[in-house]
Amino acid sequence: MPDLIYPDELKDIYDIRETIGSGGFAKVKLAIHQLTNEKVAIKMMNKSTLAHDLPRVYAEIETMKDLCHQNICQLYEVLETEEEIFMILEYAPGGELFDYIVAKDRLEEKEARHFLRQIVSAVGYMHEKGYAHRDLKPENLLLDENQDIKLIDFGLVGKPEGGMTQQLETCCGSPAYAAPELISGVPYFGNEADLWSLGVLLYALLCGFLPFDDDNTYNLYKAIQKGEYEIPDFLSKGSVALIGQLLQTDPRRRLTVQQLCLHSWLNKGYANPVNSRTRVKKDEPDTEVIKELALYYGVSPTTMTSLVKEYQFDDLTATYFLLCKKKSRGEPVKITNYCSKSQRRKRKDMLAIEKRISASKENSENEVNHEADPPSILVDDEDDVFPDLHSDFRKPRSCTLPPDFTEPPAIGEMPSTILPPSNLLTPLVSSRESPVTSSVSNYEIGSGKPLSPETKLWSQSLDRNLDRGPWANGTTRTPSKSASSRRFSQKAIFNSIEGGLNKFLGAFTPRRSTSSHPRKVKEVANVATTTSRGADEALDALQRVIETRHGWMYKCSGYTIRCKTVDDRGKIVLDFELEICELPRSQLIGVRRKRLKGDTWAYKKICEDILKEAGLD
Repeated sequence: MPDLIYPDELKDIYDIRETIGSGGFAKVKLAIHQLTNEKVAIKMMNKSTLAHDLPRVYAEIETMKDLCHQNICQLYEVLETEEEIFMILEYAPGGELFDYIVAKDRLEEKEARHFLRQIVSAVGYMHEKGYAHRDLKPENLLLDENQDIKLIDFGLVGKPEGGMTQQLETCCGSPAYAAPELISGVPYFGNEADLWSLGVLLYALLCGFLPFDDDNTYNLYKAIQKGEYEIPDFLSKGSVALIGQLLQTDPRRRLTVQQLCLHSWLNKGYANPVNSRTRVKKDEPDTEVIKELALYYGVSPTTMTSLVKEYQFDDLTATYFLLCKKKSRGEPVKITNYCSKSQRRKRKDMLAIEKRISASKENSENEVNHEADPPSILVDDEDDVFPDLHSDFRKPRSCTLPPDFTEPPAIGEMPSTILPPSNLLTPLVSSRESPVTSSVSNYEIGSGKPLSPETKLWSQSLDRNLDRGPWANGTTRTPSKSASSRRFSQKAIFNSIEGGLNKFLGAFTPRRSTSSHPRKVKEVANVATTTSRGADEALDALQRVIETRHGWMYKCSGYTIRCKTVDDRGKIVLDFELEICELPRSQLIGVRRKRLKGDTWAYKKICEDILKEAGLD
């Protein structure tokens, strides 16, 4: 969306750049925080699109406000208007851990241990605070610039009143990572379910495929309940033992997070066991950062300390966290004059701080006088940068978003309903995907009762018709499958395509854009390095292979090919991009892969097959 139609509350604080992600009900934009010149990710959600799932977004926000850990994606700020919610989040440029697995095929034990230690630290911290994540998988784990883990997607978090000693009943998560007790529809402990998911995750890191994976949902759940999985020869005895201790079908025999932190496999080569304590001290704000903020806002360090410790998740909270991040990298703790709007911005910030101080004093007086009514919200249409002390969000302000904000999502995927046989399992009644990320479909397994508004199916959006304009479809053959393809759920994709679209859907788009060169990108996890063949030759090789895929729809835009596979009802099964790009460091041509929608492991296998057939692997 053009800059001019973003709400003033957002434009005055952030310079908004390109889209870096999208899900069924949200877009994620890269942005620059003007005062610190730091990159952030802004998740943008339209309330009308969220509909009955809006309470889940608010629950996720409240969870992220309470969590502060070095391996958990930090929430910086929340802005809300009458129509939208904007979550300003820590930016993780390394992408999904899943893409890292795809690039490496499978991880060496040492590298898998490095990642798992950080994941266990974050999960242990959550459990200590009374939260169960309930959707642990590689797609919900991001990598920062230092290849450190950042856990995301807290839309399915459970926090029972009794903490981890109280059972939960809502069954949710991704089927392949779900614990046996969840798919059986019985009450369960959230921490035990998370430990099972960690076992599946470790297996995926070390093997490059899932322990439980079947096209048939009945067979998938049956295998999970029996705990039957393949043990590859390349796994070490220690790895096999740890996976077995986590993938115990009896949750009482499963490792606890405390035992996992002390486990010999996890601590091999490390001087200290895994520590789940956070290194972020919210109750003790950094004095150097406080001094810089106090200088900018024109108040005493003591006053600024009190204001920061309120953690209202407004611009002050965001600026504090971002300055702390600069300090952690060894950079000067300075507020920059980053843009021409800085002086006008500073005047508004000063007025906002004065309101905050005034509101704090009024609140203190009310507490002393035991007044029943809280202080009224202070609002100024021109200068209202910070919310009132008792308001979690900014004053709603109407704004107009462009049509593309609510269009069918370009990235991420939405689950479809799957009903396992009732003689084995309780029916699966609803599914849910977090708006933050593009991830494997999440499912809620219930008791067969009618759907409540809060559990309305997210898969309804799949009923939208496909854009049949510039898309073309291949017509020659179904791709061959290797002996290991059963691991990646290929049958469901290709069999559904066989009876699907057999007619030509539109015309080809131009093969080349006005640019004569592919764009230059960094050599990151989702970019496969190829030979030194030319960009046009590599693009031709890709398109020749894709054209042989029967029933596939695809379109070319410059050096990017976007592919879609659909079922016989026209619903998208898999949506991904392959882009020819230049790698300046190695002076080679690369292929950037990006999954937009669909099963992650099927996407992994298809990309491998395409690159191999095109001679670009």
